[in-house]
Amino acid sequence: MPQLEPGNIDLTKRPVVKNPNGSISTVRSMGVNLDGKEVLIPTVHPDGYIMSDEDAIAHYRQTGQHLGKFSTPAESDAYAQQLHEDQAKQYAPQPPRTRWPLSIGRQTYEGE
Repeated sequence: MPQLEPGNIDLTKRPVVKNPNGSISTVRSMGVNLDGKEVLIPTVHPDGYIMSDEDAIAHYRQTGQHLGKFSTPAESDAYAQQLHEDQAKQYAPQPPRTRWPLSIGRQTYEGE
């Protein structure tokens, strides 16, 4: 997925939007061909709400914020899918940590 230009948004500081179905969105995105480049832009506004496609394009034009620029829609789509999967892993509920004490053989270790 070669990028013509990397994104300029800090993915660690994205707002989390709760969707009606209980899922969350942080980098919900869309690809748009602008000036001959496929630009991947977020549809989650920095203030934490989902923008319409038109509003997302207007926001990009006002701020220049994007998730990456690509040569083709296929490259943009592949990157968007990978980004979605990476963000899902980051925001997925983590399994509970094993609590101590943990007995191993005849010895018991206490702590956390």
